[in-house]
Amino acid sequence: MIKFITSIAKSLQAAPLWRDTSGNFGIMTAVLLPCLIGTAGVALDLVSALDTKGRMGEIADSASLAATSALAAKKANPSEAKKLATDFAMVQIGSLGLPADDVDVDVDIETLPSSSGTTKYQVSVSISGKMPTTLLQVLGKETMDVANTSISTGATGSQNSLSMYLVLDRSGSMEASVVGSVNPAHSKCTYYYLNAAQTRMSSTRNHSPCYYQRIEVMKMAVSDLLVTLQKTDPKERLIRTGAGGFSSDAFEPHSLEWGVVGTNQHVQDMNANGGTSSTKAFKKGVEALLDRDEDAAHQAKNGLKPKKYIVFMTDGENNHHSDNNSTNAQCNHAKAQNVTVYTVGFMLSSPTAKEFLLKCATSSNHYFDATNGQALSAAFAKIAQETSGKLPLLTN
Repeated sequence: MIKFITSIAKSLQAAPLWRDTSGNFGIMTAVLLPCLIGTAGVALDLVSALDTKGRMGEIADSASLAATSALAAKKANPSEAKKLATDFAMVQIGSLGLPADDVDVDVDIETLPSSSGTTKYQVSVSISGKMPTTLLQVLGKETMDVANTSISTGATGSQNSLSMYLVLDRSGSMEASVVGSVNPAHSKCTYYYLNAAQTRMSSTRNHSPCYYQRIEVMKMAVSDLLVTLQKTDPKERLIRTGAGGFSSDAFEPHSLEWGVVGTNQHVQDMNANGGTSSTKAFKKGVEALLDRDEDAAHQAKNGLKPKKYIVFMTDGENNHHSDNNSTNAQCNHAKAQNVTVYTVGFMLSSPTAKEFLLKCATSSNHYFDATNGQALSAAFAKIAQETSGKLPLLTN
């Protein structure tokens, strides 16, 4: 039998049809093509599904935050908040390109125990749907299941999202050294100091210890404030920031945007020079906050109406008294439009400067008189706590 099989095999190998390999590529292509299409289809549709899942998460985040904020502000009861979240999500789902009939939105609201005398809420929004496939249809897979969930918490008395604009002094006096704020990176450095009238800067080289300059202390305080905001809103869905510096020269501001990274970099790039004229920078901040596009940006991202803040820091009054009056006119305009104005005086040398900043602030509780570097850091930390501490939080 073995000899017979061996004989047949040799006969086939000798046959012209068996030896002809010219059609091998076509045969292999026909065999492998469905596999190749299936593999490509899996990759393409998987990438599309992950993108849809991410966008579902963003919609769920916004819907849960909108409901949590409405509950916290006592603008809705749980039943109304549930409808608010569902309606908000369904409107946004159109951007996913999924058939509305294939998408489900489930909203769950839970009242949590609280020892502070407030009512604490947890809102969970889950979105699920069937995403049409592309190449996978060749293998008979016409849809893929996609889902995402967002959970947020908030308590009665919580505020909504926020927009914050920093108006910061970068005049020549901000070059002065801050006694007591030692820079551990250097054993010696140039010591800058102002005369009693605060009109002329002098310096001493190779001074020990090395002190930070006013503008350096300001940068560190601002950075700490912005990092606190970032920790409160790591997904950059609630907080927008911007900044503008001022001296006697005009500087291009950093426009309001989501998150804090760009704003922080703008501040860190500031240097100290020139005189003091705050009106133009303050006005740009007010205009940016009151622009309709600012409210629209929040509405599109989180469905909330933002609380608005200006943080105004200077180490002295303006060079011209008329500039003080013009800046205060902008302060009044901002406050009349429900913008909360914080003012921070840093190492002020005149009662006029303090009076100027007190008048600009929303109230005396919104004014800080920082006489040294530690006090400046504490002032900005307090502002960060007051503005971000009551935001609704995304917990997943």
